[in-house]
Amino acid sequence: MSDAASAPPDLPPKRKRGVAFWLLVAGGALLAVCGGVALILWDNVSGWVDIAKAPPGEREALLSKKLGEMAAEQTAAVDAFLAAVDESHDDDAWAATSARFRATTNREKFGEMTSLVRNVVGSCTSKQLRSFNTRENIGGPTVASLAYRATFEKGDGTISMDLETESGAWKVLSWRVNSPLFQEAMKKGAGK
Repeated sequence: MSDAASAPPDLPPKRKRGVAFWLLVAGGALLAVCGGVALILWDNVSGWVDIAKAPPGEREALLSKKLGEMAAEQTAAVDAFLAAVDESHDDDAWAATSARFRATTNREKFGEMTSLVRNVVGSCTSKQLRSFNTRENIGGPTVASLAYRATFEKGDGTISMDLETESGAWKVLSWRVNSPLFQEAMKKGAGK
């Protein structure tokens, strides 16, 4: 047998890909990435667009719902705390506060605060989340700030809450209820 017969057949020379081919590949990859990003952005933005397009009377409720979805864990902690205050379960409300809250407000003062809120504005009958912000602190707890427009048994007002993570749970760092009813109560108290 000759060496020529046992040698593999000559392969045709490899065809090199031109610049146009690689530009098409890069363009296709870029188009796929941009399309994916556009879909993700649209999915996130479309809810906000719906809120902006809604009639003014519906806009506040839609905004509250959207923010509530984003802050589900935090709003659950707020709801439990406010329910405990409304139902005069001050020990449960106290247990929902953070160590930093308890360092600045003793249990007796807290009981006075909850009684004052119940006496002046009554229970919270409805609330709409108006703003939500979370910030992570390096070497410290994550803090969330929530602001609500609220309707109480005796009138309207606002509720502002700051929560912080403590042992993996959201705890109340600060709690403020504001209403014109407090100013009226102060005037009546000063007039006595």
